[in-house]
Amino acid sequence: MKKTLVIMLTLTLVLLFAAAPVYAAENKLWTNDTLTVFKGKVTVDGKIDDIWKYAPEFHMTYDAQGASAEKLGGKYTGPYANYGKILWDGNMVYILCYAQRDEIVLNADFSTWNKDGVELYIDEGNEKLDTAYDDNDSLSRILADGTVASSKKKVTVAAGSIAGGYLLEMSYEFESVTPKAGNSFGFDLAINYNKEKTNNRAHCLAWNDRANLAHKYPVYMGVATFSDQAPPVPVETTTAAAKTPAAAGEVKAAQTFDIIGVCVLAAVSALGAGAVIRKRR
Repeated sequence: MKKTLVIMLTLTLVLLFAAAPVYAAENKLWTNDTLTVFKGKVTVDGKIDDIWKYAPEFHMTYDAQGASAEKLGGKYTGPYANYGKILWDGNMVYILCYAQRDEIVLNADFSTWNKDGVELYIDEGNEKLDTAYDDNDSLSRILADGTVASSKKKVTVAAGSIAGGYLLEMSYEFESVTPKAGNSFGFDLAINYNKEKTNNRAHCLAWNDRANLAHKYPVYMGVATFSDQAPPVPVETTTAAAKTPAAAGEVKAAQTFDIIGVCVLAAVSALGAGAVIRKRR
């Protein structure tokens, strides 16, 4: 009996220790997602410069109201489809954000965060404080029409014209820290949705913040890292002129392969013929 009890206790402890990391990970108050900020200079005019086409997308998927972009209709399609892109050059960080909306609500008597628009979070020093904002942390609220409703930092915004939603092109100027390749900063981007035309937002989809607390504590921001590289250009986006040498090379390679194949087949045939002749002898 004692031996059985010892075995049961041992197994219980083993299971508890095995489950502890999983429990801790699933119940962590904050998670810091990461992204790479490629280098590229942008003119903030509400138009999509060519360099934006190559910048990788990220998506605002975590809802402050407890839902998710997938449940709301998908992060790539549907009524809550959205994407963000980010680049940097010098002291400037550039952000592009698209949100699909059937109707944009900007009632003057609504609270800023209850109107359609975005919230831009920056922690220049990436200290990830869990107490309060310091001098290099900022929250900028930008309405869907490009109006900077509130910001303690220098933010420039231009709204672009796009069917089925709105497009915002933004720049943020670093003041406390000088951007440098390899360094990181705290970052998040959230989209406010007003659906019922009341002074209450229906959803707030964020890239990183799962708890709707990034506006109080920088620790709920994600991590963005400066790269000294330009955005990678996908193969399919290269110009026809650039493709020509590669295509010629592919043809030559194919021809070489064909020649080698013929030689191999000839050699095999010769060996086979020799074997048949020897057998007949």
